[in-house]
Amino acid sequence: MRLKLHVGHGKTGSSYLQSWLAVNGERLKVDHDVLYPQQCPLTNWLDQRAGLGQFSMGNGYVLDSVLAEDCGPRRCRRWWRRLLRQSGASAGDLHAVLFSCEPWARRLPDRFPKLNQLLSVLDLDGADLWLLVRDPLDHAISVYGQMVKRHGFQGDLEDWLSVYDFPQVLLRFLERRAEQGDRITLQVDHYGRQRANLVSCLLGWLGLPLDAGWSRPVQSSVNRSLTRQELALIRWLNGVNAQLSVDVAERLVNQLPQLHDRAPVPSQAACEGFVQRWQPVVRQINGMLPDQAQLQLKVPELAPSGEQAMPSPWIGLSREQLSCLLESCGALG
Repeated sequence: MRLKLHVGHGKTGSSYLQSWLAVNGERLKVDHDVLYPQQCPLTNWLDQRAGLGQFSMGNGYVLDSVLAEDCGPRRCRRWWRRLLRQSGASAGDLHAVLFSCEPWARRLPDRFPKLNQLLSVLDLDGADLWLLVRDPLDHAISVYGQMVKRHGFQGDLEDWLSVYDFPQVLLRFLERRAEQGDRITLQVDHYGRQRANLVSCLLGWLGLPLDAGWSRPVQSSVNRSLTRQELALIRWLNGVNAQLSVDVAERLVNQLPQLHDRAPVPSQAACEGFVQRWQPVVRQINGMLPDQAQLQLKVPELAPSGEQAMPSPWIGLSREQLSCLLESCGALG
C-alpha cells in the first residue's frame, strides 16, 4: 500500500479538486480501494466544507497529526489503527490512502524525515506526490487576490509582487524531494495547460478510470477569485475591520460563485522587475521539471502602465454583493 499526497500551493485548482475528492470519497473507497479520510482519528476534527463546495485546505490535517516533530512510532501506529477502524477498512483491502493539502508545497520539505519515518513504522511501500505548478507571474497575480481575501493584505498588486516568494519555495520543495530517492515519487503537471482537465490529471496520477460514475462538486467554481470591485472593497475592509472583511469575502465567493472578472494587471515596469528578479530561480526550477510542466516567465504584451497606481475612489457593487456585505454586518453585530 502507498500514501498518495496531492501537494497544493494556492490557486492551482486545489479547492475544486478537494471538493471533488470529498464528494467522491465513498466511491473511491468502495469501488477503487482508495481511502480519502476526512476525520482525524486522533483529534476527531472533521472539516466538511469541501463537500459543500466551499473553500477548504483539504484533508491534510489528518496526516499532519503524525508528521509533527513530537510524534513517535507509538502514536503513528495508534493513528493508523484508528484510521482504518473508523473507515471500516483493513490494510489488506486498500490500494492507497489519499491526502490533499493546500500549504504542503511550503511545509512538506521540513516534514520529509517524519514522512519517511511514518512509511517505515507502518511498513508502507512508499509515497507518491502530485504537484500542479503555475507560471510565476500568472500565479502571483492570482495569489494576490487570495492574500487580500483571506490574509488581510491591504497593498496593491505591485506591493504584492515585491514580496511574492513562491518560486523560491517551489525550488526548495523540488530540491528536498529529490533527496528522498525513489521511495517518495513526484509527478508534476502544469496548471495553466491542464486547467480544463484537472480531474483527468488527478485520476491519471491515481491510475483510476475517467468514466466510473464520478460525482461533480456542488459548485462548478470553488474559491473563485474576487472581482476588481470586490478586491477594492475587501482591501478597504482589511484596514477597517479584519473580522468583517474575512466574513464578507467568504460570503461573496460562496454565495456568488458565478461571478468572474479579468485579473488585475501590473504595470510594464513592475512586470519587468518581476521577471528580472525571478529568471535565475525559474531556470533552476525548469531544470528539475519535466517538459510538459516547464514554467514560462516573460513580460506580458500590452501590460498597461500604472493601472494599479491610481485606484478609483468609487466601489461599485450589485444588489447581491451588497446583500453579502449587509449579512456579514448583521451576523457580526
